[in-house]
Amino acid sequence: MSLLGVEIAEPSTVLTDYLLALVAFAWGGLLLREKPMPARLFGIALLATGCAATVGGTYHGFRPGWSEELRAAAWTLTYVMVGIGNLLLLAGAILAWAPRPYRMPLLGLAGFRLGVFVILLASHRDFRHVVYDVAGTLAGLTLLALLGRALQPVPVPMTLAAVGVTLAGGLLNQAGLRLHEHFNHNDVFHVVQVGALWCFYRAAKRFA
Repeated sequence: MSLLGVEIAEPSTVLTDYLLALVAFAWGGLLLREKPMPARLFGIALLATGCAATVGGTYHGFRPGWSEELRAAAWTLTYVMVGIGNLLLLAGAILAWAPRPYRMPLLGLAGFRLGVFVILLASHRDFRHVVYDVAGTLAGLTLLALLGRALQPVPVPMTLAAVGVTLAGGLLNQAGLRLHEHFNHNDVFHVVQVGALWCFYRAAKRFA
C-alpha cells in the first residue's frame, strides 16, 4: 500500500498498533493524575506500552526502506519498552499487594529480571525472550493479586481480567489466527490488547 508516495508494508498492523498506542497514552496519562503510587506505576506502564506500540507499528509499516541496523534497533527498542512496561506493572502490584518487609526484595528481583531480559535481547534477538517475560509478568501479577488481596481487594478482579485478556490475545497470536488476508495474527493481538489495557486501567483506578 502506498500513502503520499510512501510505501506501507503492513497497513492494518500499522493502524492497529497505532490504535493500541493511542489508548495506552490516553489511559496512562489519566492514571498519572491518581494519588496511589500503584496506580501511577500502572499508568507509566501503559505509557511504556504506548511507546512500544508506536515503534512497533512504525517498524511493521516502514521497515522495507530501512537499513538492517535500523531494523534491529527498532525491534530491540520495541521489546525493551515492553519489558519496562512489565516491570512497572509488577512494581505497582508489589506495592499494592506484597507485605511491606518483602517489597524492596521483590522490587529488586523484578529489576534484576528486566536487566537479564535486556541482556538476552541484546545478545540474541529471539521473540521467545519476550514471550517468557510477558508470561512471567502475568504469573507474577496473578500471584500477587491472589495472595495479597486482603490488603487491596477491590482491584483484584479487574487485574485478573487484564491477565486473562492478555493471555487470550497472546494465545491467539501464537496460534496465527488470521481473520482476513489483510488482518493477521498481529492485528488480532493488538485489538485484543486494547481490551486488556482497559482492564489494567480500570484496575489501577481502584487502588486505594
